Amino acid sequence: MKTTKLLLLVSVTLISLSSMSWLLSCCYSHKRMIQSSLPYSEKFNWPKAFKPADSDVFIHHEIDINASALVVWDILIHAAKWPEWYNRAEGLTLVKSADGKLGASGIFIWKPAGKFTAAIKEFNPPYHICRLGKTDHEKMTVYNARVIMPSRDGCKAILYQTRNGPKTKMEKILAPYMISNNIWQSLMGLKEKAEKQSKNQHRGGFFLNQGKMRIKKIMLAVLLVSGASQSSAQDKIMTSKWPVPTNVQGLLFYIQRDPDINTVCYTVKLNDDGDVDLKDPIDIFWIRYAENGKRKKLSTIQREFGYGLSFKPITADSILVKALSFPNRAMHLVRNQNKSYVVKMKISGHICELKRIYLRITGGSALAPQIEYIEFYGVDPQTRELITDRIDLR
Repeated sequence: MKTTKLLLLVSVTLISLSSMSWLLSCCYSHKRMIQSSLPYSEKFNWPKAFKPADSDVFIHHEIDINASALVVWDILIHAAKWPEWYNRAEGLTLVKSADGKLGASGIFIWKPAGKFTAAIKEFNPPYHICRLGKTDHEKMTVYNARVIMPSRDGCKAILYQTRNGPKTKMEKILAPYMISNNIWQSLMGLKEKAEKQSKNQHRGGFFLNQGKMRIKKIMLAVLLVSGASQSSAQDKIMTSKWPVPTNVQGLLFYIQRDPDINTVCYTVKLNDDGDVDLKDPIDIFWIRYAENGKRKKLSTIQREFGYGLSFKPITADSILVKALSFPNRAMHLVRNQNKSYVVKMKISGHICELKRIYLRITGGSALAPQIEYIEFYGVDPQTRELITDRIDLR
């Protein structure tokens, strides 16, 4: 009898310790989830009490999709068709939507876990949409934020979700991974739907429009957008506000954009013999003029999704250069007659040495800026005349 009681006591103790360890691991996972979501989760205008660190539950998932941002965006806003790729959306009802799609003031009601009403809070096509939802009596409130980031093979879909309320607290204790799994299943369904739709998508004028839309993403496709309208050298906009990088060895060209004067520089990388490094020929870094001109490396995200380049050697002195995000307008890194390296690019019908790119940003958010136009500045290698080109995005 004593042995039985002792074994029972030991079992209860082990179960209690396991439960405590499990609960502690859930808390740690919450912190890890927040860290893994940076830096983009910090850029949202999270409602009060819904910031990831302040919420009862925070979930972050992302998935690569072999389909364009526009295809994914169209699927996301077409809420009436969500049940086709996410079974928990069965019975969804849109409020005041004639075409079954969500807009900037969209509202819908569904029952993924009881009656749930959600309203759109941020709507920045085709990259960024957020909604705030709540159950009756606010037993659960949820803020759901989605980001679509164009990539070299299509796009990356990112989902952040914060939850509060007594029902959330109970789920966190009894089924902490159920919430995360449901969200992951929705991303898997989105991926399958988008890739299937993309295969059936007509590839004629679609990608021409896609090229123009991708420019609106922060720091994307600045270098390589086709179909630009032309402007003359007299239309150049070079004001005293913008610093010109000096004493930058091997400078090829640089990028400047609102809202500050910080500048991204591209410089050639040479080996000990003075020849270009064929594997990694261009170095990219910030000159932070707003911070006393200090230099700073690009982050992985900036290099991968914003300012990154890919390279393909053609000869020992010629390298094809393309942006990772939209490689439809090529540049060439070449050695000129003076034995120095330049980047050549077609600007207003002229093959020029690219010198500067400028983005005029008039508003929006960090994830979805409103870009009014993009300007390219180059020099004719024969006449040394300044040639400019503008892409108007209004």
